[in-house]
Amino acid sequence: MSQNVLLTRRAAIHMLIGVFFSGNSVFDFFGSRAKAGLVRKITGFYSHKEDAAIIGVKYLNSAFEEVDIHKVVDLICPSDSDKYRQLADANSDEVHALIVGWQREDFEYGRIVNVSGWLLSETEARVCALTALTIGAS
Repeated sequence: MSQNVLLTRRAAIHMLIGVFFSGNSVFDFFGSRAKAGLVRKITGFYSHKEDAAIIGVKYLNSAFEEVDIHKVVDLICPSDSDKYRQLADANSDEVHALIVGWQREDFEYGRIVNVSGWLLSETEARVCALTALTIGAS
């Protein structure tokens, strides 16, 4: 991929994300270190955040009701669930294993979404969406 394409993609992502945020940090948005830490754990899943954010923006284009950080976090791991408690206590390796396990469960139970021709688990699409929603706030 050429450097111009990469720069164009990055600029587009930052422009789109700028619509959602006006320079607030993730901590300021949640007002809680615990919640902000959970978001950082989830969005830390992908090492290439810009690429994940591109997928996230495409997913959010078809899932308008999920253009809300709180909603996406709750869909990934509801605050009163075992998933939330497991994630809150997990180190980075455990976070990776948990998210991969949730993705496998999604495929096993037919929780699949089509994003630009790619079949993704709902968890995978939402982790990308959360990355897109928070990339401009970090």
